Amino acid sequence: INEPVTYADARRIVLKKQNRVDYSEHISTRCNVIDYQGNLLSSTEFYTIGDFSNGLAPAQFYANSTFGFIDETGEFAIPPKFDHAGPFCNGLAPASVNGRWGYVDTTGEFVKLYDDPAITAYVFSDGVAWLRRPNQEAEIESYFYTLIDTQFHELFTIEARLTVPFNEGISCVKMFDLTPDGKPFYYVRIIDKQGTTLFRAVSYTHLRAHETRGNL
Repeated sequence: INEPVTYADARRIVLKKQNRVDYSEHISTRCNVIDYQGNLLSSTEFYTIGDFSNGLAPAQFYANSTFGFIDETGEFAIPPKFDHAGPFCNGLAPASVNGRWGYVDTTGEFVKLYDDPAITAYVFSDGVAWLRRPNQEAEIESYFYTLIDTQFHELFTIEARLTVPFNEGISCVKMFDLTPDGKPFYYVRIIDKQGTTLFRAVSYTHLRAHETRGNL
């Protein structure tokens, strides 16, 4: 068993370890929930547990199984029924079922479910969230990202390769253009919630660092 890796919010820590499971010859990731004193809060192990927020965290028992939401004791407060799910923020969590993404409330009911199966919904942060749609006509892989508020109003849409969640009113987006000889040229824009560019950088090293840390 490797050394555990911990992920925490303000109250609970997710303990992640690598171990062998009885039914497989492969290494399997198993997770559990502990408090800050290292006390195990649940006897149930999971394949993955997301971030805790609103007292709930997305979790699945095994790879390719459905997602539900567990409480801080490791019990499912919302039963596993989603193809994918993300953490709560502003009382809403992204989730998908039958290939369609939307947002659920803390009871596990969809308050918004998009008809378009090409849409991917991302977690809310700073009161807004990104929706992603592939750009089928682009010569280079890119997406249309639409920013929405907690009432699901669409604020603006941009074409980009990658975005990160908003934090303190700003976000990084990875953009692209073509050089005179037709090669892709990538750069980063720092934007506000109106889509206004605050500044532009040629390198996207910082964007990758922010993506890894999950903040700006």
